[in-house]
Amino acid sequence: MTNYERRLMRFRNRKKGATVDEGSSETGATKRPEAQEELAGKTVEEVSFNDLREEAKKAGLEGYGKMTKPQLYEALKNAGKL
Repeated sequence: MTNYERRLMRFRNRKKGATVDEGSSETGATKRPEAQEELAGKTVEEVSFNDLREEAKKAGLEGYGKMTKPQLYEALKNAGKL
């Protein structure tokens, strides 16, 4: 089975609105619920850009979509989320 066929099969079998963890083959798995605990006490180099964006979105920070990784880190730190 080719990659295209696998992706097509996953697309056809997906549940509407469900998210899949990148490392998981199960549908309906949530994406990294422990992300906030992982961010606490870490430096900007130790945290991924995607985790920072996810936390900024949860925190309701305006303009997070246009921020760089260091800007996201500082904004979350100033908001008391890190």
